[in-house]
Order: sequence, then C-alpha cells, then structure tokens
Amino acid sequence: KVLNYVIDQDLSFNIGLLNAFAKTKLDTNQKNDVTALVGCELRHHLVFEELVKRTFGDLSIKSAGGIYLLMANARFIKRFNEDELKEFAKKTMVENGASYDEKTFAEFYENFKSIQNIIPEDFEPGSIEFLSLRYNVPNFLVKMWQKQLGRATTFKLLRANNINPAKTFFVNTLLNTRDDFLKDNHNFAPLESDDMVVYTSKGSHKGLDVYKNKLILPLSCEEKAIIDKLDIDPLKGVAILSNWQNNIYAYLAIKYKEKLKLEVVASSGKDYYSMTNVYRSLGLKNVRFYRANTSSLITCLSKPVNTLFVFPENSHLEFLRTTPDYSLHFKQSSLDNLIKTQMDTLKECDPFVEVDGQIVYMIPTVSSKEGKGLIHTFLNEHKNYSLIDERQYLPLDASNSMLYYAVIKKVSPSSDD
Repeated sequence: KVLNYVIDQDLSFNIGLLNAFAKTKLDTNQKNDVTALVGCELRHHLVFEELVKRTFGDLSIKSAGGIYLLMANARFIKRFNEDELKEFAKKTMVENGASYDEKTFAEFYENFKSIQNIIPEDFEPGSIEFLSLRYNVPNFLVKMWQKQLGRATTFKLLRANNINPAKTFFVNTLLNTRDDFLKDNHNFAPLESDDMVVYTSKGSHKGLDVYKNKLILPLSCEEKAIIDKLDIDPLKGVAILSNWQNNIYAYLAIKYKEKLKLEVVASSGKDYYSMTNVYRSLGLKNVRFYRANTSSLITCLSKPVNTLFVFPENSHLEFLRTTPDYSLHFKQSSLDNLIKTQMDTLKECDPFVEVDGQIVYMIPTVSSKEGKGLIHTFLNEHKNYSLIDERQYLPLDASNSMLYYAVIKKVSPSSDD
C-alpha cells in the first residue's frame, strides 16, 4: 500500500505511511518495521526496478511491489520472514495479472541474493547510468552535477548523500543557557558555534520534551554562521520572504531581542501556521507575520527595508539525504519553472529594498542554475546591485550542508523606486 501511494499516486512517503496505517491494528514495532522496509526499498528503487525489468519486463508497482520489498529485506533489512515475503511477492504478481513462472522467479531471487554487486555488469563503473543506480539519483541530476561540479566532486557528493546530516539545534537563550541545557540533557553535545548543540542519540528527537517545549530549535550551523556574519542593523527594517520552512526568523528574533522589529511574509499556509505557532510558544514580541504571495508584498511591507531575506521555492535537493522517496518525485521539467519563479521573486523584491540595503538569498540545494547562475544573471540585469558575498556549501566536509547563499547590496535606486 505504501509503495502504491508513493509511486503510483505520487504522494510523499510520510503521507503514504499515514494513509496505509490508518485502518490497521499494527503495533508500534510493526509500524517501525514496515517503515524501515519500505524506506529501504525507496532508497534503492532505481536499481531494484532495473533488475526486475530485465527479468520480468515492465511491471506495474502493484505487480512488482512484493518483489521490491523481498529484495530490500534479503539484502538490507533482514527483519521479515523470507518465505512469507516470497509468497507475498508471488501473490502480488499473480493477483495483478503479471506472468509468473516458478523457475524464473526462483533463479532471479537466488541470483540476486548471491551476487556481490547488484548493479548490472553492462553498466560501466563511473558512468552516469551506473552512478544513478548506485546512489538512487535520477540520471539528469548526475549529469547536471557533473557539468556544474566536475566528475570527482559529483562522486563525493553522491557518496555524502548516503549519510544523514547531523541534527543540530540552537538553544533558546530566552529560557536557558547552553551550559545549563547540556547539564540536564546528555543526549546532546556542544558544537563549536555559540549556543549550538547536536543530537547524539539514535532515533527521532521530536518526542523529547526539550523539543516540544521549544528549549531548542532546529538550525544548521551554516544558517547560523551566515546570520552571524551579516551586517545587520536591527534598528533598521528587516524582513523575510519565506517559501520554505526554517527557523532563521526565530534565531534573528532571539539574537537581537527587542532591538529588532522583524516582518515575516510566508507564501504557504502550512509554513505560516508552523512559524506563528513557534512564535507564540516562544513568547516573542518583535515579529509580525503575514501570509501573502511575492506579488502581494506591497500589502505587507509599507516601505523598503534595509535587509530583506529571500528564501524562494527551490529544488530542495537537501531532501535527497533525508527523504527516501525524494528522487522519485523530483522531475527535471520542474527546474525551469523553479528558476523562473526564483528570478521573478528577486525582481518583485527589488522595490522593497532601500538604497544601501541588502538582499540575502538562500536555498537548501546544489544547483548552480538556482544559485550562482541565477544571482549573476540578476546582477547582469540589475546594475544597481553588487555582489557582497556568496557560497555554495557541500556535504563533503565539516559543513555537511547543501546550502547556497548570496548577499547582494543595492547601490543605487532602481527604476521602480
């Protein structure tokens, strides 16, 4: 059911799980096992699909889903009874009209279990197709990264995608100091950056009281480092246009306290309600929220501000590391629309930045078309801006991030001012 929801209906993994579990009587351990098995399959789906296609032809997910799960269990999870899963795989094939032959099925499965490398030998090691199957990343992304970053860096990036990023948080200093927090919470460790901690235990942090009570808030070290080195005058206007969820606004509000009057414009209702709920639970009084599209900024910002943070819609390739089904949903065709939206967003923001003010552009992805390429195209078309700083973080070193940011300064009036 979960595979059908994710692959046939293009729903997210989390929504697929919720839908599939809705009318079941599975206990928590059983749900965890199902989640692990399906998540494992999704992380290897491209190569599983290729192998099944070579033996059984083009099968629907309803016909082949049992085989995929059998493969994931045999090679990686090993929590489910092998014979029961084999029978389940056979049953799903027959019930959904697939041609089934006992000998072919047995030979396929035994060969899959015995071979050392499951990627077919006719794919040349290091080729785009090989890397796509090896790291469960669509061909077009591998090709794009090789063009933008080179083969060596692309290979390192693909390997890094297999490692979950560290769970980092900033301590809510309105309620506690980091030292006091660490005394009572031994499943966290200090980071080099002030007031930052990392979660050191396995499993989710979301059930912890310190998380529910907002003693800590998720934030990457890179996001904090960017904010800390910016030239921000809290007494001048500061605003955020947010199209993806993050806690930068909360960090700014806590960092500058009553000195800062921050206006936050969220385009999605989900992000708006999430941020306002955190805001209320923190007891902050220096943030004002609006829900509006970029084209409606004039209804939210009464005058140009000195610092405008722009967090536009983007490919969010950071999710490749944390979301097992992300590569199955993200399509090459969506990139062009995203880039157009990002450029339109920057153009719409221009009149709301005062002269000598700055735009801070930030996206959690690795794509020069959305990052450096887009910013430099904007600068070429808008001579009243100059580049102050930019950087593309990669998860290859201590940064462990896919964040790109640029700071551009408005040096003269625009035609709309």
